[in-house]
Amino acid sequence: MGGFGRCLACGFGFREVRSNPDEMAELYDQMDVTVYESQAAGRKVTAARHFGIVKRFTTGSGRILDVGCASGLFLSEARHAGWSVAGVEPS
Repeated sequence: MGGFGRCLACGFGFREVRSNPDEMAELYDQMDVTVYESQAAGRKVTAARHFGIVKRFTTGSGRILDVGCASGLFLSEARHAGWSVAGVEPS
């Protein structure tokens, strides 16, 4: 499924190769929504931490487009901080 990369400036990790649409569809079909919903508190903490990374490299507020925004918790953090936000979740 590919390797992993890391931003040399901030250390953010990411997959270098994306799953193909068939793999993604299968993963989403198998997902247990109740498990996902039960982890909302932990995902909110993660979203706040990730937005903290963005704030370290910016001044003031701005605009954010989040492609693959899931439930929008990251965007919610940004909006709360005064940013203009937009997101799309293909699933």
